[in-house]
Amino acid sequence: MARKKGVRVIILGEDNRQVSFARRVLIILGFSRHEIHEEPVPNGDGSGAQWVQSDYPKQVAVNRSKRSHQQCTLLVSIDRDNNTIENRKQQFDKILKSKQMEPRADDEPIAIWVPSRNIETWISHFSGQDVDEATDYKNKVRSQEMEQAVAGFVAEFRQWKQSPDVLKTLPSLLDAYEELGRIL
Repeated sequence: MARKKGVRVIILGEDNRQVSFARRVLIILGFSRHEIHEEPVPNGDGSGAQWVQSDYPKQVAVNRSKRSHQQCTLLVSIDRDNNTIENRKQQFDKILKSKQMEPRADDEPIAIWVPSRNIETWISHFSGQDVDEATDYKNKVRSQEMEQAVAGFVAEFRQWKQSPDVLKTLPSLLDAYEELGRIL
């Protein structure tokens, strides 16, 4: 895969595990670690999802303003929780509209990952466990499973690129692969 040098990436995720997962995937796919910038996940009280949603318009505005003179992308990751993937994405469009901003365009290099139910589902899946997207796996993964999950995600993404209609996997992963294609 071609190197993505000179492409600035902002990662906006609701927790450190999501941000770490996204960063590792992007590095394997050829993005320079020096061009990957992470918005710090606030510690303490409050919802990470609410923070992502409140910071999203600012990050979209920055992304759009820099795009005329710099290659830049935005990768957002938010748990599906009890929503649907489509509902989560629509929430982001509504947030932009509420700020008098245009919703995300089809050709805009902004990817939105919605792990179902949360990122731990993906980690558990790539660690060889049978999973479903309704069960909460939040406290059921070990940190050493992250590397295996990232490698599995990248391998499956590459399979998807070759034969998108053939790959059988979790629906949220299929959606994430399509979203990832927006920024590659």
